[in-house]
Amino acid sequence: MLAKIKNNKKIKEILLNIFKINLVYLPLS
Repeated sequence: MLAKIKNNKKIKEILLNIFKINLVYLPLS
């Protein structure tokens, strides 16, 4: 159960990073 929560947190962080990158690069393209 705890491992699942940790995994979820990692996935959320990755998604947030992708979102931030998109916010930076989309206006440039």
